[in-house]
Parts: sequence; C-alpha cells; structure tokens
Amino acid sequence: SRRLSRPRRRSWRARRGSWADARAERQTERQVLVLKAEQLAQDTAALEARRVALERQLDVASRTVTRSGSLAGSGILSKAQVEAAESEQARVSGALQETEAQILSNVVQSREIAVRSERLDRTAAYEAHRKLREIEPVLAETRQKIEALELRLSRAEVKAPVAGLIHELPVNTIGQVVGPGEVLATIVPEGADLVIEFRVPTTDIDQLAAGQEARLRFPAFNRRTTPELAGRITTVAPASTTDPATGASFFLATAAPAEGVSLPEGAVLVPGMPVEVYVTTRSRTAYDYIAQPIRDSLTRSMIEE
Repeated sequence: SRRLSRPRRRSWRARRGSWADARAERQTERQVLVLKAEQLAQDTAALEARRVALERQLDVASRTVTRSGSLAGSGILSKAQVEAAESEQARVSGALQETEAQILSNVVQSREIAVRSERLDRTAAYEAHRKLREIEPVLAETRQKIEALELRLSRAEVKAPVAGLIHELPVNTIGQVVGPGEVLATIVPEGADLVIEFRVPTTDIDQLAAGQEARLRFPAFNRRTTPELAGRITTVAPASTTDPATGASFFLATAAPAEGVSLPEGAVLVPGMPVEVYVTTRSRTAYDYIAQPIRDSLTRSMIEE
C-alpha cells in the first residue's frame, strides 16, 4: 500500500484545522445563545412580577376613579381631583400595557433563540455527516494499510504453540537463515511434569527395561541434604540415536522417582538440571570382574584371526 502524498497530507491538515475552527465557532455561538436565553428568562420573571403589581395598582386606581366621580357629583371633590385620579389610572394602565408588551417581546426572542439553537444543531449534524463522507474513503484506505502491516508483522513473528520456559535455543544469531522444518527452540510448557532423560550405551541396552529400579542422584544439590532417591525406569527407546556432535550412538531412556518419594523441602527441579541414573542390572562376583575383561579380549582376538 502506498502512502499519502505530501499535498494530500497538507490538504487533510488544513481540513482538520478548518473543522476545528468551525466547531469552536459553533460552541461559542451556542454559549452566547444559552446566556441570552438565561437573561431573557430572568427579565421575563421580573416583568411578570411587575405586571402583577401593576394590575393591583390599576384595580386600586379604577376604584379611586369610580369613587371620585361619585364624590365630585356630591360636590365633595373638585374636578381637578377627579382628573388627577383618572390620570393616575391612565398612567398605571399604560405601564401595564408596556410591561405586557415587553413580556411578549421576550417570549418572541426566546423562541428565536430556540430556533437558532435548533438550526445550529442541524448545521452541526449536517457538517458531521459531510465530513464523515469525506473521511470514510481515507479511513478505509488506512484500515487496509493497517491490515497489510499486521499481516507482514504476523509473518515476521514466530509464536510458540504453548507458553513455557525456553530449554534450548539453537538459533541465536541475528540474521541467521532458518530452513523449513528446522527447530528454533525447545520449550518446557508451563505446569508440565519434568521428565528425567538419560543416555544408555548401546552395549548395555540389553540389560535395561521399563520398570527396573534405579537410583537418582542430583549433582546440583548438596549431597548431605539431598541423598539419592529411589526411582524406576519408565521408558526405553526402541531404536538408537546418534549424537551429531560426537557421532556416538546411544539409547534414550526416561526415569521417574518411585511412588511416595519426593525431594527435600527447598529442592526444586528445573529443566536442564543434570541427573545421574544408576541402574542395578545383574549381580557379579569378584571373579567376574577379573575374568570378564579377559574373556572379552580373547573373543575379540579370535574374531580378528
């Protein structure tokens, strides 16, 4: 997959900058509208209280005008006093009408603010959809690039089939070429039972069999605190194996501690720890130890002749 060219990258940076500016402008305008709406609500509440007070004043002024007319007919009040009462009634009535007009104006302004806020939200939604349509192709292209890179990365990684501890690491050189089927590492799985493996010379394989008793000694431990353990041979390989380093042939066998036998507290086995396996085959007398080498030597000399 190819990278975006420099002009395209600059174009996307410019677009992101313009989108951010437009978003900030809308947020500022929305905040201004909210403040105006709150101020109008407070003014309207004050005007409503004033209207109630003016209505009471108008009621009092109207009753005063009515009484003044009656008293003027009786000659108790003068015409000037009646006109003063009527003037007060007109003043209060005018103030009430002005207050009601202001309340109505505030209601209209509040509705206009609500419409502007709704229009602002619709504009923001439209801009978001438009930007999304512009971004989707680039997003799809970026996803493809990520998938391609993840695929390349997965092919460059070697994953072990199980989790555990590395026992042997034949490949340890940077840049080393690994052939098909070549062993990269041997791993001891977590929680797996450790197996005691030992090599048996080909000349002694006829004296070993699965189930034979054995003695296990661990040189890594202190012999005073970790004595020999009773064990048993568990398996013996049916065919010999050749050591590629020395060319020597041997049979691979495995052993395990006998039932109920365990290491002392604090002694922990780890993969690769050396172990000596002693197997009792057949009993031999002192004469056998002396005569057996002589018989073997005579047998070889006869074969050579």
